Amino acid sequence: VTPLALIIQNLDKLSPSDLLSVAKMAQQRAQAKVKSELLLGDEVTFDAKSRGIKIGILIKKNPKTFNVLVGSTTWKVSPTLLRKVA
Repeated sequence: VTPLALIIQNLDKLSPSDLLSVAKMAQQRAQAKVKSELLLGDEVTFDAKSRGIKIGILIKKNPKTFNVLVGSTTWKVSPTLLRKVA
């Protein structure tokens, strides 16, 4: 049984601060995975909500946001929202 499986099995026993810690840990792992998979120059896509799905080129990687060039506009996007275009 993995540590994550143990946490899931015992969610009802965790305090609110423990739940927040688990959520933060999961988000950090997701961001680390995306950050390691994406390279500068990769074509990526993300959902800009009311402005629709955007496709652009990854031009800069900062600790919390990535810069994506869409046409002539640069968007600052959370790494967890980006998907590599196949």
